[in-house]
Amino acid sequence: MKVLVVVDSAKLQISLSSGLQDLGYTVDVVADGSEAIAYASSGEYDIIILDLTLPKNSSLLVLHELRESNREVEILILSQPDQIHDRVTGLIQGADDYLVKPFSIDDLHARIGPARALTSKFLRRQRFIELPLGFAHSTGPAYVLFR
Repeated sequence: MKVLVVVDSAKLQISLSSGLQDLGYTVDVVADGSEAIAYASSGEYDIIILDLTLPKNSSLLVLHELRESNREVEILILSQPDQIHDRVTGLIQGADDYLVKPFSIDDLHARIGPARALTSKFLRRQRFIELPLGFAHSTGPAYVLFR
């Protein structure tokens, strides 16, 4: 599986890249949202790992653009423990899952591994309908599975 890692921390870039490569993933690493959009549009990725604390572009804007350009790719967001609102917003805007930093490579692998990816692709192929759910702090639509 091919993974695009979008994080600005050099230490986290090295850690994720080597850890994922050891698990058999093909990995590309970029440091900001502009690069992420360029790489995602020119490459076929199975998974994009997106840090919510990117410089230059708002990570949530990058997430929106990535999701609009490719509805099939898995997107996992990384966040700080105190970024609850951003995590919820990210999930509403199309992220498939999230991890709170710090995390282990085993936890990441469990979330993006082959079994998880197959399940997500099946669900994405189903029909989704948009229902308004009255969350007080919701910033976008919520989706439920409908057959």
